[in-house]
Amino acid sequence: MPRIRAKKSLILLISTCLTILTSSCTEETTVQEVQEIVAEEVCKPKKVDDFDQFIGMDYGYKEIELEQRFGELYFGEYSEDSLSFLYYFEGESRTPITVACDAKQGLVTNILIEVLTLDENFDKDVDVISVKYDFSECDMQYFGMTEKEIKQELGEPLYNEELEGGVKSITYQTEIKKVAVNFKFYPEQDYVCSSVMILWFY
Repeated sequence: MPRIRAKKSLILLISTCLTILTSSCTEETTVQEVQEIVAEEVCKPKKVDDFDQFIGMDYGYKEIELEQRFGELYFGEYSEDSLSFLYYFEGESRTPITVACDAKQGLVTNILIEVLTLDENFDKDVDVISVKYDFSECDMQYFGMTEKEIKQELGEPLYNEELEGGVKSITYQTEIKKVAVNFKFYPEQDYVCSSVMILWFY
């Protein structure tokens, strides 16, 4: 079960606290310094509005900056309606990233990250891609979460669907149609989140 990531984060937090306490025996460490260090290790609960920033890109991110962010393009093509251009980045083939840009505005409209592996490889691949692209732990924490855990953080979704093959899908959207986020859960991966898609509307 890909719940190792949550445990690893907790272990990292405990380890950090112990390091701080140990060092405070030899050095003067203020309460504020301890709070600041611990705060860096804990991901604050998100709202849907907070997904206007994701994996190092902000709402309005420009298409021309993608290569700088992800490196060389693996493959690209226009969507069927020619309204978007799709960029495929496969720095790690088991965790593909697809970024869609508005063909006229040249702005990022869609970010999709998928984890294709099972069991212990799931967490390993999330860690590998996170290190490769310097993704925030707080953005990647959703990979491996259950539907219930995501709902506990973000509340009830706007759409709650069961797709073909028993795949579950939940979608959140801001009140003003600016940001949406979709999470998918596959039966072969024990119904933990393995797909996160961010949509930005302009």
